[in-house]
Amino acid sequence: MHLLNGGLYPDLHRRQPTQELLLDPEQGPRIGELLDEQLFCGGLQPTFAESYDAAADSSTMWRAMARDGGQRISHLLARYMIDRERHEARWVAALEGAGPARAFIWGMLDPISGAHMAERIAERLPDAPLLTLADVAHWPQLEAPKRVAEALLADVLPPQD
Repeated sequence: MHLLNGGLYPDLHRRQPTQELLLDPEQGPRIGELLDEQLFCGGLQPTFAESYDAAADSSTMWRAMARDGGQRISHLLARYMIDRERHEARWVAALEGAGPARAFIWGMLDPISGAHMAERIAERLPDAPLLTLADVAHWPQLEAPKRVAEALLADVLPPQD
């Protein structure tokens, strides 16, 4: 099992401003109603490395979310962060107790769960493989697909002679 950038330790997760607004009981539903592609993509931009052209990927994410008006329930979808906090003790214990079957591929430039999260992973799970990508932010699978694929396949395929 490989995990890529995420808020595995809720106390270290750095919510983005739009996420904070979506979680507000009054503002959240309004934000979802007002959300359009330009606002959505603009909110995602800081989660990509500056060197990465995120326009096409951000637009694709918008189309997936906005299908059938899905952006209108963004405030409900954002509650995963509340769930993560509520269940922190149990979920972190499960992560840390998962044994050697877990590895991490981490974008160190991620403003949400980057280097600070990788430091915690290395501290709490010193035997777990941790591939850090210094030039990658929140989206390793998009920003560095070849390096991610190589890391994933290295664990699946036997070494080549």
